[in-house]
Amino acid sequence: MPADLHLHTTASDGTWTPEELTQQAYYRGFSVISVTDHDSTDNVLPAIQSAPTGLSVIPGIELSTDYKGSEVHILGYFLDVTDQNLQETLVERRESRLTRAEKMVSKLNALNMPLTFDSVVKLADGAAVGRPHVAQALVTEGYVPTISAAFKQWIGKDKPAYVPHFKLTPQQAIRLILSCRGIPVLAHPGLIGNDPIIYELTESGLLGLEVLHSSHNNWQQSHYLMMCNNLDLLPTGGSDCHGPGGKDNIYLGSIHVPDRWVCQLQEYMKKHNY
Repeated sequence: MPADLHLHTTASDGTWTPEELTQQAYYRGFSVISVTDHDSTDNVLPAIQSAPTGLSVIPGIELSTDYKGSEVHILGYFLDVTDQNLQETLVERRESRLTRAEKMVSKLNALNMPLTFDSVVKLADGAAVGRPHVAQALVTEGYVPTISAAFKQWIGKDKPAYVPHFKLTPQQAIRLILSCRGIPVLAHPGLIGNDPIIYELTESGLLGLEVLHSSHNNWQQSHYLMMCNNLDLLPTGGSDCHGPGGKDNIYLGSIHVPDRWVCQLQEYMKKHNY
């Protein structure tokens, strides 16, 4: 039975609730999924509780980090989502995102798009406010046709209303995940295009590499699997699905992670008494 270890919900920038995600995964024949919202674990326990019999949910997260001016994402699996230090760090990140969203709205106002910050918060519907909600507000008000267009034209990196935000370094993210008994994995290395960072982060405690990803071609998949073998890293994978109508067109079922890779993750946890 297949697995998908990179999925988002309404706790960050996904469009499915945890209940909807688990139902959709079950109907598509998955046996294992992981909820990996950006800088949030709020929907991990609801996903576990709502999962139909036969579907396992691995606690996960995707931490946004900064590496020499570029964005690098670190996934964490099997981490203790009740860890106090983890949650305090995530609260700090959410507060940073809120301030960032306010600044983006101000920039858009200056560009003759009179959005209100309250409308952005309302669209978040209790989730951590972020760029996708600003993008949705732009769509709702008719300034752009799609969320993707909002990113490409206005709020993506280096666009007129873009605002950088506080980030951890990849090394800090790895240490944070390890501190709450999780397995840190470098997300979609093909989007980074920088193999030296893999060697550098391995020395800092990185334990896995996302080999299968919707953006990876066949050559990249083979290349990163070979790197896993050479560096003794755990291979993982996932679709990076944000749900229908999200910021991309990647849907659940586009990636099937081999069951043996999930078993290797579980065996690592047992071997190291996690």
